[in-house]
Amino acid sequence: MSDYCRGCAYKVTESTTDDACPFNALYWHFLMRHSDQLRRNQRMGMIYKNLDRMTEAKQQALWERGEHLLARLDAGEAL
Repeated sequence: MSDYCRGCAYKVTESTTDDACPFNALYWHFLMRHSDQLRRNQRMGMIYKNLDRMTEAKQQALWERGEHLLARLDAGEAL
């Protein structure tokens, strides 16, 4: 398996801090936003079980971080 993130300045193990990999928060944000459609797919069951195991505070932090990142992208800012 390749390690494409090896030289990246972001921390892949973080999801909501300023130095966290933006793909982490954006991934969970996408799943939360499209939950109505995606939860019905049986292949997504394990992913949504992981999301459901997160605390409400963690889910809220991921949502807010995702919103922040999307707003920056919409404004034309670099991440």
